[in-house]
Amino acid sequence: MQQETLIRMTGLHDQDLDLLFTGRALCYPDHRYGPGARPHFLLHFIEKGRGQLTIRGRTFYLHAGQAFLVRPDELVTYQADHHDPWTYDWLAFTGAFGAKIVQELGFRFPFPVMTIPAPAMHQILKRLQTLRTTYRPTTVQNLRGLSTVLTIFALLAQVHHPGQPAEYDPGVTGFSSTAWAHVTKAVALIERNYAERLSAAALARQLNVNRSYLSTIFKQFTGLTITDYITTFRISRSEEILFTTDWSIAEVARVSGFHTTAYFSRVFKAQTGLAPSVYRQSRLSQPTSHIGT
Repeated sequence: MQQETLIRMTGLHDQDLDLLFTGRALCYPDHRYGPGARPHFLLHFIEKGRGQLTIRGRTFYLHAGQAFLVRPDELVTYQADHHDPWTYDWLAFTGAFGAKIVQELGFRFPFPVMTIPAPAMHQILKRLQTLRTTYRPTTVQNLRGLSTVLTIFALLAQVHHPGQPAEYDPGVTGFSSTAWAHVTKAVALIERNYAERLSAAALARQLNVNRSYLSTIFKQFTGLTITDYITTFRISRSEEILFTTDWSIAEVARVSGFHTTAYFSRVFKAQTGLAPSVYRQSRLSQPTSHIGT
């Protein structure tokens, strides 16, 4: 189940960009949609918590600060985490211009996910909240709604094309494209090498930047320290391995980047609330039937 706010937008219909709905869903543990498909684009922005998205047999483990796109008529399943269920805001739209925009923003299989720096996500969520609370089916509000959505697309374009200048509201810390490039490179290094020994100092050396500087900008944009990001990423990978293989706990720990089984088990339980073996059993025993929207 979930608590949902839904706003139906009317009077904005255009074959190039037709804005349909916007909403916010506060999901309960394990709330699930799918497998199912809808006839429009659905762009989700994860405000807090965690969950997983499955498209074409590929599962993405997602967290606060990320956006994900579901395309029209695309069969998907997504589900809130059991211990830290997500809350997300979303936009539904159709149209040729909308299809072109999401393609240019990089939302295409096998990468329907974007990690958004904290300042940009702050602005996106603030604009969506304003749209939900102020929208009325009038000419003025319809135009304001369209302007809001185009501004959100512009913020996403800045994330995807960081070399272009960004504009932020007064009082919200902006970001340097150079700094964001360093953060994205650090994230890529973590995702490629998470099974190896990693540290802020090692990443800084590979990127040829000061360790303190990298730690500061990484926390600014992701909301996590480098160490916490590495740990969270490793645990997300271990969850997938536990669910999809019968490997021993020691082997799961090793391939996930934890060099002792005891430490892995301790960290895993701290993050998920369950021991690895208990988590595996609970996932395997969950029903797979459709549970609504």
